Amino acid sequence: MFHIFAGIKIQHMRGFSAFLLFIGVFCSAQSATLWSQNFESGTTGFYTTSNMTRNAGWTWACGSYVYYTSSTYAYVETNTINVPQGKGIRLSFDSRRVNTTAGTIQVYYLVTGACSWDRLNPNNNGWVLWGTITPNTSSASNSGCTNQVLQLESHVCGGQNIAVLMYFPNASSTNWISVDNLVVDDLGPTSVAVPSISGATTYTENFTTNKWYGPVTTGNYSTTGVTVPYHSYRSSSSAYTYLWNNGCNGVGNTTGTWSDYFAAFYTGFEFCNSSGASQIITKELNTSSCTNPMIKFAYMAKYPCTAGNYDNTFDESYDMYAPELYTSTGQGYTWTQRPVNYYFPDGLWHFAAYSLPSAANIKIKLSRGGSCSSPVEGVDHIKVLCEDCRISELAGGTITGEPNPSINTDYTYNITPTTYATYYKWMVRCIDRTPPVVIEAACPNGSDPCIVSGQGTTSVVINFGSNIGEHYRVLCIPYDANPGTLAAPSDACYAAISLFPTTTLPVEWGYFTLDEINGDIKLKWQTVSETNNKHFEIQKSFDEEIFNTIAFVPGSGNSNTPVEYSYTDKNSETGITYYRIKQVDFDGNENYSKTLSVINENPTPGIAVNTFFNQQLNVSTELEILYPVSLELYDMTGKQVYMSPAFTLAAGTSAQFDLPAIPDGIYFLRLSGTGVDKKMNVIKNRSAE
Repeated sequence: MFHIFAGIKIQHMRGFSAFLLFIGVFCSAQSATLWSQNFESGTTGFYTTSNMTRNAGWTWACGSYVYYTSSTYAYVETNTINVPQGKGIRLSFDSRRVNTTAGTIQVYYLVTGACSWDRLNPNNNGWVLWGTITPNTSSASNSGCTNQVLQLESHVCGGQNIAVLMYFPNASSTNWISVDNLVVDDLGPTSVAVPSISGATTYTENFTTNKWYGPVTTGNYSTTGVTVPYHSYRSSSSAYTYLWNNGCNGVGNTTGTWSDYFAAFYTGFEFCNSSGASQIITKELNTSSCTNPMIKFAYMAKYPCTAGNYDNTFDESYDMYAPELYTSTGQGYTWTQRPVNYYFPDGLWHFAAYSLPSAANIKIKLSRGGSCSSPVEGVDHIKVLCEDCRISELAGGTITGEPNPSINTDYTYNITPTTYATYYKWMVRCIDRTPPVVIEAACPNGSDPCIVSGQGTTSVVINFGSNIGEHYRVLCIPYDANPGTLAAPSDACYAAISLFPTTTLPVEWGYFTLDEINGDIKLKWQTVSETNNKHFEIQKSFDEEIFNTIAFVPGSGNSNTPVEYSYTDKNSETGITYYRIKQVDFDGNENYSKTLSVINENPTPGIAVNTFFNQQLNVSTELEILYPVSLELYDMTGKQVYMSPAFTLAAGTSAQFDLPAIPDGIYFLRLSGTGVDKKMNVIKNRSAE
């Protein structure tokens, strides 16, 4: 991988030669040390340690200084490490123990980054056993240390954040263990390539076993288990995701197959780095060869959880009762919610689809969105493929027809076309029944409503049957291909459902989406129709309770055709941010869109560096730098003249770095780490203060 940096003027051949050398320096690196500590100057770089001591004494040392423990249950955990795309990692360290009673070293890893660890429940928070190391036994002073190596495949850690923990369960005052020269680099195995989605090549995860992948077969983990790098795991009273029987087995409209499995989301909320409810995070994928990739997955959800109140069937929107879909592109995590349209969650398996970004590095997160515990909400049969699914971001057209049909009479209903749609699935909702039944059967259908003709087209003929006194709603979902059947659905994508009669609100909402673009958050929404609409207010919240208006967008007054709007929030924040749109009409009435969220761990926009300096550089940040970053300085030949130790910063603080003696001139500065990659030219001048 190489980087070409702008801002260098090429005026003559000598300058051109220097520019070539500058590029060559960055092309030459074939591997990278992601994290290291040799204890020569301290014990930085750790998220937490327990009962560990740095010492230069001859008794324990592998080198000049060493980290050792003479206490039971000691452990040491690294800071969050950012793993490059497509790379596995390798842990290398020296160790020895005074005798066999000192025991072994258990090594764990955690995808998503550093977090607390519980020796009594070592898999809590998502920690996975990486391996058990037996140090060399040697009581001889300053000798006997041997090198140990563990490797982790790229399909587990590539493109992810990760932390490593070493646990010493049996050490004691007379039975000590020493470690030294700890290095995590990107030379781990890459035998499983990053799934590259193109043409007919897809990524699938069907959860065919009840074990998660782990380098060591133990408990709920197996070397042949489901390769999902992260799943929630805490306790039965908090967020966790487990592999459960009755997966969909590739079939819809069923309760599932006992011998098949699915990712079941138990109720509760995340504790560590991943905000939200119980969840899974996929391995990194490459969708850059697809202009418009998509995801299709099976989901099990139910509304309502128990028979009773069916109020939310009035708008046929069930996104609050089904799994939530998020994507993150690039290194680290900035999660953007994708507003999937879910229909008819009846506790059976159904399939959903939505468009995805085209990116060289994309991770997908699916998490619990509803609250039912029977059946347990979950996902199965995940498939990412190279098919255009842009229709999923659109709303269906407007339905027209007879609002007061009579029994045993044929009526024609029409829908305005939706972009990309080639098939229109018509249904009738019997809204007086408990539960309100959806019918799509062709005629004849006894005394119930039925489709006479036109199924799949923009014009349908419906007969509402012979049941006197019932009330109905006509429904239509536009698809970009024939959807198949509920039991065997195709890979077709679909727009938001259209209803007739429509609601009496002043605005009939179409789609509402969020996208992260170069650190900014772009909101896009559509109205299908507007009546007396004055304006929209863009509202933002950090707790989903208190929303503040950050902008106004004029409405269109009255409209019977779809209108599209957008707004870009250039003040993105770290952490989780919620957005919604408030609509206000000229009479003062108001209503709200759905609420969507973005989880942003990138503090780059708030970081500032003094560009004119003498012997000291100053880095300040408006936003918290959660994970360690380093500052590098290069001269115009590409030679590195300075590299800082890794550091973090609290919001509103700064750090100063004393530089070695270097000549005046222009230098290239790079500040990089998890979620941060800031590049700029700076000027060194002895006259600067």
